[in-house]
Amino acid sequence: MNTMTLTQKTLTLTAGAAIALGGLVVGSNPALAGPLNPINDFGETQDDFGKGSGKDCQTVECSLQSELDFYTTDGPGINVYDFLSQQYFPTSSILSTLMFEIAGFKDYNRFGVYSKDDPTNLIEIFSGPDSGVLSKALTQKQMASLGSHFGFYLTNKNDKTFYTEHALNHKGNQHAVIYGGNNSTFNINGSEINFLPGDFIIAFEDLEEGRRYADWDYQDMVVHVRMASVPEPSLLLGLGAMAGSLFATRKRKRS
Repeated sequence: MNTMTLTQKTLTLTAGAAIALGGLVVGSNPALAGPLNPINDFGETQDDFGKGSGKDCQTVECSLQSELDFYTTDGPGINVYDFLSQQYFPTSSILSTLMFEIAGFKDYNRFGVYSKDDPTNLIEIFSGPDSGVLSKALTQKQMASLGSHFGFYLTNKNDKTFYTEHALNHKGNQHAVIYGGNNSTFNINGSEINFLPGDFIIAFEDLEEGRRYADWDYQDMVVHVRMASVPEPSLLLGLGAMAGSLFATRKRKRS
C-alpha cells in the first residue's frame, strides 16, 4: 500500500444516543464511518494458521474479519470496512476487555490510554503477559489526569508506541481501526461480550511501516471498551454492573 491511512467515504452516525445500563448512562459520541477506499485496503496477514503466532487464529484466513465473524453469535456482526473516523474520546471512566491477540509480540505488547494534550502521559491497562478474555477498569479519578480528551495506544516489544491518532504515528499512518457498538454479541472461549451502542472495539497493528512482518491486518490486539460518565460516589457500583452485563461465562456449544 502507498499509505497506511485508511481513506473513508463518510456518513453520519446517530449522535448523542444513550442507553441506561446498571444505573449508568452510557452515551455514544458523534463519529463518522464509512468503507475503506479500495486503494488502501487491509493488508494480507502474515500469520499462518496453526503455526507460530497463527496458532491463536480460529480461522484459516486469520484476518480481522474472519476472526470477528467466528466469534459473533448474535446481531449484525462487524464489517471491518465500517470503521469510525473518531480517533480520540472525551474523558470518562472506562472498562476495557481484552478480546484476542494474534501477534508474535503478543506476550510483550502493552495497551492503555494517553492524554490528547500530552501523548507521553500514559496509563497502562493491559501488560504483555495479560491474555485471555480479561477486563480491567479505570475510574474517572484515574482518567482525570489525562485532561479533557484521551486516546488509546499500543506499545510493542521494541518500545515503539502507536496511537489511535494517526498524526502521532510514523508517517501519519493509521495503526488502529475503531468500531462502534451495534448490539452484536461475541462468544470468546465461553465468555460472552455484548457490543452495545456507545461501546467501542479498538483493533491495532503493532509494527511500523517498513518493518518485516508489518502486514496491516489490525488483529494484533483487539480490545472491547465500554465508557461511562458517572458521579464518582456511584462509580464502583456502576462498574460492577457494567462488568456483569459485559460478559457472562457460559459453556455454549457452537452450532
